[in-house]
This record gives sequence, C-alpha cells and structure tokens, in this order.
Amino acid sequence: MRMREISIQTGRSKRAKVCLIVLLLLLFLLAVSNIVHDTAGERTNVSGGESREGFGIAFLESVRDRVYRSLVPLYAFADEKYLPENAGQLLLQAACGEMPILLQIGEYGETKNTESRSTYEELIAWEIERERSMLAENPAAEDGEEETYWSVQDLPPAAPNPADTQLVNELVLSENQAYARETQQGNIVETMSGSIILRTVPSFTYDWTQYQELEDLVKGFYIVDPTTTATAERLNIAELTGADMTLQGDAENPQILIYHTHSLEAYADSTEGDLSTGVVGAGEYLAQLLRTQYGFNVIHHTGQYDVENRDRAYSCAEPAIRQILEENPTIEVVIDLHRDAVKEDVRLVADIDGRPTAKFMFFNGLSYNNTQGNIDYLYNPYIKDNLAFSFQAQALANEYYPGVTRGIYLRALRYNMHFCPKSMLIELGAQTNTCEEVWNAVPIIAQILGMELSGAR
Repeated sequence: MRMREISIQTGRSKRAKVCLIVLLLLLFLLAVSNIVHDTAGERTNVSGGESREGFGIAFLESVRDRVYRSLVPLYAFADEKYLPENAGQLLLQAACGEMPILLQIGEYGETKNTESRSTYEELIAWEIERERSMLAENPAAEDGEEETYWSVQDLPPAAPNPADTQLVNELVLSENQAYARETQQGNIVETMSGSIILRTVPSFTYDWTQYQELEDLVKGFYIVDPTTTATAERLNIAELTGADMTLQGDAENPQILIYHTHSLEAYADSTEGDLSTGVVGAGEYLAQLLRTQYGFNVIHHTGQYDVENRDRAYSCAEPAIRQILEENPTIEVVIDLHRDAVKEDVRLVADIDGRPTAKFMFFNGLSYNNTQGNIDYLYNPYIKDNLAFSFQAQALANEYYPGVTRGIYLRALRYNMHFCPKSMLIELGAQTNTCEEVWNAVPIIAQILGMELSGAR
C-alpha cells in the first residue's frame, strides 16, 4: 500500500515537472518571438525595407504559431482577422471575448450607432442652445436669418446649460403622455388613399377637463423651448378647443395655399435634383388629396427661396406669399411644409397598421423670448389662432393615429406665421426617412386637415 502511494506521488511529480518545463518553454518562445518581432520592426523602419533576417523571422513566427495552436487552444479559436502578434494582444482578445463591453475601447470591435431617448434629448438640447446663441448674437435678426437646419455633428462641442437640460428631460419624458394609454385601436374601413388605410373611428377621445391647468396642458401636448415661455394667456384649453377652424368660403375660389420655405429638402432615397421626390413632391401629393378626397380648392406654390441663401429663406419667401394672398383674397389657410433634419442614426418612424410612417410635427413661433419679452419686430396678430389651429390638428392626430406626431414645438421667433389666422408649419419626417414612409404620412395629414377644416370629427 505504501509503495502504491509513493508511485502515485512520483507520477504526479513527474507530470508537474513536465507541465513546468512546457510552460517555461512556451514563455521562452513567446519572449524570443516578441524580441525578434520588435527588433525586425525597428530594422525595417531604419532601412525602409525588409531585413536580411526575414527568412529566420518567418521561421520563428511559424514555430510560434504552431506552438500557440498546439499548446494554447485559445489561439486556435482566435479571430483570423485579428490574429494576435504577441502575448499581450492574445490576452486582450481573450478578455474582449469574455467581456464584450471592452469592444467599445479595444481595436477588435466596431461601435455601432443606436437610437435612444438620450439621442432625442440631445437633439432638443442642441436646438435650445442654438436658439439662445442666435438671439444673443443678433437680437434684431429678421425671421429669415434664424433658421438653418442642422445635425448634432455640425455643432460646436459645447455642452448645453444644465438647467436647460433638466427642463428638456422633463419635457421630453412627458411628450405624448396624453395619448400613451391603454386603449384599443379604432375601427378600420377599406378607405384607401395611396398606400395607407384611413381610420374612421378614433382610438380614444380626450377629456378636456384633465387639461385645465397649464402644466397638464404643456405636458400633454407641447415641447417648449426654454428660450421662450408657455403662458396661460397663450395656452388656454377653452380657447384652443373652442376656436372655430372651419373654412368660411366655398371651393369656387382658392381656399388653401401650400408652399415650402425650404424647397430643396429631400429624403433618404430622393433622386438628386428631382424636387418631386422631396418635400415639394410631398406637398403636391398633399394638395392632390385635399382636392380630390376632401373637395378643397388648393394652390400649391413651388417657388424656391433657399437656393442662394438658405438662412434668409423666410425673408425671401415673404413677398411672394403676400402677393399670392393679395391676388387670391379667398385663401384662408397657409401651410408651410418642411422636412426636419436629425442625426443620421435617428429614425422618425411610426408603425401605423403595419406600414412604416414618417412622424410629423406641428411647429409654432410665439414672437417672444425670455430675454427681450415680446419681439416687436416679429409681431404676429394671429398667434392665438395659429396655436388653436395646430392644437386641434394635433389632438385629432393623437386620437386617430396615436404616436404619429412628435408633439407641438414652441419656439421664440415667428417663422412667417403671420399671414393669416390659419397659418401652419409642419415638419414632415427628416432626411433619414424614406419616400415611402413620408408618402404614407401624407394621407393622414390630409385627413386630419380635412376633418378640422370641415368641422367633422
């Protein structure tokens, strides 16, 4: 029995010695390989070409590779694209395999852009910072000088004000709160308009008693840029819901004008140089639907005001729009149709009955900023009417197609919304949306406007 124990111990000792010898040999080969590799690199840099010992180095590297693969199984399963050249890289690659988060800081993985709420908050924060800077630098700027659409990567690497960021977070988190509820989808009938099936029954209807307080109203419907202020005087639920938005005239004469301050705005798969595949094409589609489906008399103006100087597009457009209105005094509605601009990894898409649909946003200027108060040189006598017009459209969109809108955005300037009481600015999708997604949204906008302007619900 004693001899058997001695034999077992002797066997264990021999195996331990063999393992130790193999380990020492492996470490020796690793050290020699790394030294030769580094020395060869230095010689190559000095001579500008391969060293004379190139054959010897290749032989040593071949031996090292065989040792790795036979004695270190990890190496045999290494990514062929990133075969480790030394022990340090081997260990790093192994660590990355066990902890993928290291891929974000290592050289063995790629960082991919992902859409998130923080991205949307960042966009709004930069929008706030940009508006504040513009007003501070040029307090007497005209309407046309203040808007150049942007993406976050185009802006200087400065952080927004912490107080603004907190306010933005609160506003963004509350966006669309009013219609994010447990309701069943409205009935759908086979009423085809383009590729979208229009709904004839709302998913829910608002209880306006829940929006008597300004705070509740803002949380449910608006995103307020901190450069301006939403007051109870401007946002009164009784006035917003009670305003009569029905057209007074008949279709014998022009009733609606659609135009584009930024006519060159296009979408992800628009054909370069073909305006019919961009925001102008979306405007023509909207005009056709309003004429054929809802019986309105519509003028679609395709003048281009952003070709030479995009920053002054609003100022350039104003004389032409005024002339059209003077020549057609029966026009009651003026719609400026835009396309927004966002970061390239942001997609403004809603799933409407299985169809990808570009989200759209109603936009209002208040001619008021927190530094100057009322901006007299941007006077707009129709601010309350403008607000009621967009509010009722937003409410209808929420009731019939929850999630298709982005919330009404309020900013400090005017945006040429002073032409008539029923002036509206719409941001239809962004540059990352496809034409299909945009064209799916247009029939919804047409239906909402048709219901609002005819008084039907």
